[in-house]
Amino acid sequence: MKYLLVILGGILMFSGSSSLSAQTSQRTISGVVTSFGESIPLEGVSVLVKGTKNASGTQADGVYYISISPNDSVLVFSRPGYEIKEVKIGDSNQYDVALRIESHPTQILIETKSGNPKILEHPNEKHF
Repeated sequence: MKYLLVILGGILMFSGSSSLSAQTSQRTISGVVTSFGESIPLEGVSVLVKGTKNASGTQADGVYYISISPNDSVLVFSRPGYEIKEVKIGDSNQYDVALRIESHPTQILIETKSGNPKILEHPNEKHF
């Protein structure tokens, strides 16, 4: 009976340590999205991890939070009427972004059937 308890204890310790390492691989990125030049916080900006279905959005004060994994490398910020901006993810946990107002609306961000977002360069053309 002693051996059984030792083995079970070892299994519990091993499984606990593996779930702990899985939890530490995720991290949360945050920041504030503002309008370029005016520094006005932008509400309703979509924040996507490029190549995934992971998405978030900004609050009334322009603040966003999004969880990422170690393989995630780019955040995509978009809002109608503003240029789409891609930001490379590095070691920082905070990325403040300023979006420029579109001078000629030529891009839109859509979600495809696969769930991965796609940027259309000329939305007036048929891409569906």
